[in-house]
Order: sequence, then structure tokens, then C-alpha cells
Amino acid sequence: MSSSAAEKESAAQRPSGIVPSGEALAPEGARRGGERPSVNVADIDYLALNPRGDAHPMLATVYETWRDGWRSVLRELAATKELRSNDFTQQDLIGVLLIRGACAAVTALRFCDLAQPMWLEDSYFDRWPKDALARLGRSRVCISSNTLISPEWRGARVTPPPISSIERASSIEALAYRSRESSDPTATSPSTSIDLALKSVVFGLVVQQFASSPAEFMVGVSRNDRSMDRLARDYGAQRIGAFDVHGIESDICLFEKARIPEPPPIVEELWSRRSTEGWFPALTAG
Repeated sequence: MSSSAAEKESAAQRPSGIVPSGEALAPEGARRGGERPSVNVADIDYLALNPRGDAHPMLATVYETWRDGWRSVLRELAATKELRSNDFTQQDLIGVLLIRGACAAVTALRFCDLAQPMWLEDSYFDRWPKDALARLGRSRVCISSNTLISPEWRGARVTPPPISSIERASSIEALAYRSRESSDPTATSPSTSIDLALKSVVFGLVVQQFASSPAEFMVGVSRNDRSMDRLARDYGAQRIGAFDVHGIESDICLFEKARIPEPPPIVEELWSRRSTEGWFPALTAG
């Protein structure tokens, strides 16, 4: 096999996609006998780590969660467990969802400046259609990938803190109004439910991280066999292309800040009390 062919095969095996690609592989036992677990938002924390910064006490555990989870996913999808740590360490930011202090979900963001020709030759874009890559122009781009939810929390729902009956009635009416005012009849706003799927919470925090960055666009690849493309649309994504990932049809999703909806209350709360550890040059560049 030529060096170029080997590199492309390796790139095809890497965990890519904005959404939790491992979601479809959760065994029934992980769902507590078929019942979906739930967790209150008060028991969740969001932590943003710099994998190349000063070692955080959680960094090794987060890496092990990412490594072991993705090896399992790749073994199921591609009959391989080949995974190198540079797919983790090359990221600019690792988002971590902690449930009662334990790592429950991991996601990653990487930033690139397409005004620099070297980024146009990045392996991430190897399988992109030319017109999809052209859509990005010479902009600053946030690449979301490597998202994984721990098996015991796949399919979980997040509940809000207790509120009074008056507050609850007001919230339901406000959320119903947002739903009626949606300009996309195929999308259901992630805010239209008082509780929220854990994967939607993870997704929402990724979008908030992008919204607070200097990047002009965010891109990711969504698996369509589990309606991850629909979840992406709920958060404002546009489909700009598609290709198969391990035989599964997957959309290339483009996010623009002007199209991002208001975050659901649960996401907003977690974002407001997020913890950021380390220096993120890609996030602070002018």
C-alpha cells in the first residue's frame, strides 16, 4: 500500500463527527434493563480542558474514557481498534461533561485558518466534496469531532432543577411559542422540552463553545442512521455535503453564528457555570 493510500485509510478510521457516534452502539444493559437513565442538571458540570496545557487532575481519566470508548466504537464499525493518542492531543479543546464528578461525555474542538494553504491540505478534509470545502472560503473554522458518551449514560435524559408550578407553566408557554415561531418546519427546537436528551446537552455545549470563539464557521460530520443529522439541524446546521463513514451515510454539517438558536435552559445553565482550565490560544486569537 502506498504512503498516500495508507494515510487516507488511517484518516477514514479516525473518530470524526460532531455528534456522539457511539450512541448507536450502547448495549441494552447500559440502559438499565431498557429504561433510560436520568440525571438532574444540578449533578452535572462542564469542564473545558487544554490537552497540551498544564496537566489537569482529570486529564488522564478523560483521555482513558475517550480512548477506551472509541476503540470499542471502531471495533464494532470497522473491525479495528487502532487508535493513536494524537487524535486526542492535536485538539485545541476537550469538552468534558462530568456527572457527579465522573467523566460521562467527551468532545473535541480544533481551530484552523483556511486563509493558510496548509490547512486546506489537512487530512480532515480528505473526503470532503470540493464544493463543500469551497463553501468555507478562507475563513476561520472550528472543527468539532471525537464526541463520545459513556455507555452507562447513553440514552439518558437531563432534568432541570425543581421549579414552582407558576414558573413551570410560564416556561412551557414560552417554549411552545418558540416552537410555533420556528422558521424550519422540519426542525424541532431543542428548547421545546423541559428535560433534554443528554446527547442534545453535549451538542448544545459544543455549539456554545463555537459561539464564544473567533471562528466564523463550525463543521462536523453527523451519522444519519440515528437521526444525528436532525439533531444538528435543531441547532442551526446546514447540510453542505455527505459521504459514508464506515458504510454509514453521514452529513457534513455547517454552523453559522447567525443561525444558532437560543440555547435550551439546561445548556444555558451548564454554560454559565462552566470551568475552563488552561490557556486556549486558538480561542483568544484576534
